[in-house]
Amino acid sequence: TPLAQALAPAIASGELLDDASMNDLFHARLLQADAGRGFILDGYPVSAGQAGTLDAFLKEQNFPAPTVLFIDVSEDVLKARMQKRRRADDQPANIDRRLREYREQGALLTTWYGEERLLRVDGLGTPQVVSARISRKIEEAGLRRGFATRPKELQRRPAVTP
Repeated sequence: TPLAQALAPAIASGELLDDASMNDLFHARLLQADAGRGFILDGYPVSAGQAGTLDAFLKEQNFPAPTVLFIDVSEDVLKARMQKRRRADDQPANIDRRLREYREQGALLTTWYGEERLLRVDGLGTPQVVSARISRKIEEAGLRRGFATRPKELQRRPAVTP
């Protein structure tokens, strides 16, 4: 989208976007047709303000209330994993800043969403082991693929038939 293209340099540099830009970016993405089948957000929301805006947007668009997957690992493990990714913005200063910002804001999200909307998973182990834990936790929570209702914006669009 044009918005994503405009924000790309800031994102690539590891800079955190302000709440309004993040909200606009994700809301535009969630209005795309494929999001009507379900979606996973990674890295959003990161603050209580973003969570409140997301909740209001999802309700307005007839999406179900979100369930948050919390992959629980220590900061040392997070640092090691981020350094292994070798992304351009995963410089030590950026990693330390992200972890500090998480301690200041992101930890509030576990309180915001409460235990009833939070799936906590042990993040130690190989990607395959952690992935299996995530799948099991999602199944246990009774979450299914896709949504029972379509978002309002998608309801207004005419159906396309071959």
